[in-house]
Amino acid sequence: MKNCFKLLALIIVFVLSLSLFGCKIDVPSEPNDNNTTTPDDSNQTEKEITIMFDSNGGSLVSGEEVIKTTDASSITPPVYEREGYTFVGWSKEISSITSDTIVKAVWEKEDSKHTVTLVFNNGSESKTIKVSDSKQVPMPDEPVRVGYTFLGWYYGDEKWSFKNDIVTVDLTLIAHWQINKYTLTLKYNDGITSDLVIKQDYNTPITLEEPTREGYSFIAWSEKVPESMPSENITLNAQWQINKYTLTVKYNDGVTSDLIITQDYNTPITLNDPTRHDYTFVGWSETINLMPAENKTITAQWRLNRYYITIKYNDGTTPDLVIEKEYNGPINLEEPNRLGYSFDGWDKEVPESMPARNIVLTALWTCDVEFRVVNNKVTVTGVNNINPVILNEYDGYPVTSIG
Repeated sequence: MKNCFKLLALIIVFVLSLSLFGCKIDVPSEPNDNNTTTPDDSNQTEKEITIMFDSNGGSLVSGEEVIKTTDASSITPPVYEREGYTFVGWSKEISSITSDTIVKAVWEKEDSKHTVTLVFNNGSESKTIKVSDSKQVPMPDEPVRVGYTFLGWYYGDEKWSFKNDIVTVDLTLIAHWQINKYTLTLKYNDGITSDLVIKQDYNTPITLEEPTREGYSFIAWSEKVPESMPSENITLNAQWQINKYTLTVKYNDGVTSDLIITQDYNTPITLNDPTRHDYTFVGWSETINLMPAENKTITAQWRLNRYYITIKYNDGTTPDLVIEKEYNGPINLEEPNRLGYSFDGWDKEVPESMPARNIVLTALWTCDVEFRVVNNKVTVTGVNNINPVILNEYDGYPVTSIG
């Protein structure tokens, strides 16, 4: 009854407003037998119309219930509320109204709907929708979550079917996710070590040990290493700087200063064989052709030269004697003996120590006696020294006389 009185009051206000503003309600007239026409106000370019809004049982929250306008599409309708009901629209499409009209609010009783709450589990706020009893939940857009794969909506432990399941009570649907795995590939770029492929869950911690490479210093990875696995596959390249090392060459000759060579790791090292008076170079303490991955010292190895003394006894019988001596080694020669001769020395002066050359010494002799063999008998003659050598036989023959 209360709503009826309210509607009647609105109609009275509507009629009075028409009277006050000099508007008239067109009433269809009888056909004019003379086929004459009456001028019409429709020729006016802008016709003002009145739109009355009926709450249809609701209460006014804001806005005007009677609106005069020349363009219905530009107005803002009033806002109503009604306990136990949901506003679903107007009885007419307001933007299409072109004449005086009453528009009623359309309500739907809330008792016939259930509340469905969608929990996204991806950082977004939950969403609540109303679904009529025994109806299906409209399929929402598939949610997204960085680093996860969407598995579907679940009601409790059961996956919800938007095609088959219906709503009979208020319920909550929760998005289920599966964490993704991603790959981190490490390229060591050292020509030896194979790539390391690390596969782990999104957002789990990444811990990398600093790589090592012989002869190089590690600078950094090609990109900053993330603290946790990102939501994409990534590749990191090791970056290196070649090291320099020092080779110290000691000539070990008491004269030449050490040679210091500083150069990149694994680059060729070229050394000329050193020379040393009266010594023969026999090599380095260590053979190094390429710069090693550490500082090194090598020392020249020497062998004292050896020379030869050839002694020629010059007696027609004794073969030459060859004596090998190190340079500067002492020379001690025994005086040779020769039957019937006195040793007069060597043909050149004998040095006290071995010179840096080979030498030949020839024995010099003075004949003491002369042996003459006649008829298988030996006569010793020409004794020139005080103590001649007296023999009983010579060359297998008996000595029979000394002259």
